[in-house]
Amino acid sequence: MLASPAVRIAGERAGAAGLTASAVAFCALFLANGSDVSRLVWIGGLALVLAALVAAVRGVATGRAGALFLGCLLGLVVWTGASTVWSLSPDSSWQATNRVLVYAAFAVAGTALAARPSTVARVAAVLLAALFGWALLAKCVPPLYSDYGRIARLRSPLDYWNELGLLGAAGVPLALWLRGRAGAVLLFAATLVTLLTYSRVGIALALLAGVAWLLLDRERVRSLGELAVGGGVGLALFGVALALPGITSDGEPEHVRWRDGLIFAVLVLAATALVAFLAPRLRLPAASERWAARAGVVAAVAVVVLAGVFAQRLWHGFANPVTSQIGSESSNVASFNSGNRWRWWQEEWTAFTDHPALGTGAGTFHVTDLRLRQSSLVTTDEPHNTPLQMLGELGLPGLLLYLGAIAAAAAGIVRARRAAAPEERAAVAALGLALAVFA
Repeated sequence: MLASPAVRIAGERAGAAGLTASAVAFCALFLANGSDVSRLVWIGGLALVLAALVAAVRGVATGRAGALFLGCLLGLVVWTGASTVWSLSPDSSWQATNRVLVYAAFAVAGTALAARPSTVARVAAVLLAALFGWALLAKCVPPLYSDYGRIARLRSPLDYWNELGLLGAAGVPLALWLRGRAGAVLLFAATLVTLLTYSRVGIALALLAGVAWLLLDRERVRSLGELAVGGGVGLALFGVALALPGITSDGEPEHVRWRDGLIFAVLVLAATALVAFLAPRLRLPAASERWAARAGVVAAVAVVVLAGVFAQRLWHGFANPVTSQIGSESSNVASFNSGNRWRWWQEEWTAFTDHPALGTGAGTFHVTDLRLRQSSLVTTDEPHNTPLQMLGELGLPGLLLYLGAIAAAAAGIVRARRAAAPEERAAVAALGLALAVFA
């Protein structure tokens, strides 16, 4: 039976909106050039057009959770813009307002497209696969990203390793949802990319996302097998990469990066083929679920016990003086050194206690840091703690709006999973976990 003209037109409009959303997301991932403000103009403009297009074609979420989420987020945009009035740096606050407005535009588009979670999850998986592939290719071919000769931490094309690490962590639940060869290969790429960023938060979130998926998934044995194949091979290849200075060491000359890049490319291709071969063939016994649960409990108890025994040493390493900061080498992964974060958090807390009602103005942490710093050459625009940054820069109202948006988003995802068709529930869970990585 052929669809009516009205249905066909609606489908064409929805398809156009989806293609536009994919194109804008691609631009944000591949063409933003890190924190380059000039790119925000045209990519942000596209995001605003996307939000208007998608909202007009599909409509915006009308449920309580969706309305509260968008209300808090748009309220945060307004409050961020208002902070330019009392800001320590009005220009910085205006730039921050533009960024939050673009985030809100992507959120509007996301809530409007949420009616088809499996399609959104597949598009997200494809975009992340392309991102991970390019990131690894740029590590293999030095001219694609020459700055690896200075610092080896994986970061192309985003130009910031922690951001790439977060996207790697977000790829874990999407890969486990995807299943099969494609899912295992994506999991392998996400694991390897996250490890090569040396992002401790990214690695921790990837582990938590994998555990959370196992708790939600009804086919845990299958997911355990895919974790063993994709995650295990990715971890093994990372261990090999540590022996290649042109891949994982700072300050290596171009000829070393070319040599080790070619070796690494061959290893990546071989590992990908191995994962694709093993993924459909590995069958774990049903008892593996029980053994994995026991191993998880033992590991959790061991972590708690070790943390209690070495609490003083760990705290001393975390709250280290600014004269003993860590570098960007691979040893960063196993270190508890906060890398200036403890000092930055203290500075932002001081800013909040000095201005609890209004904050110092959006995007002004660099001013706070320069005003309160003691002795460090490391500079930053953010304290690397989003809730604390909201508190210090936007005061209690800003933090409440931020937390309200997160709570509403979480409630909306839970309700959407319950109301979704059985074949869509897993996609909702995967997207929810991927979004939780950025919360």
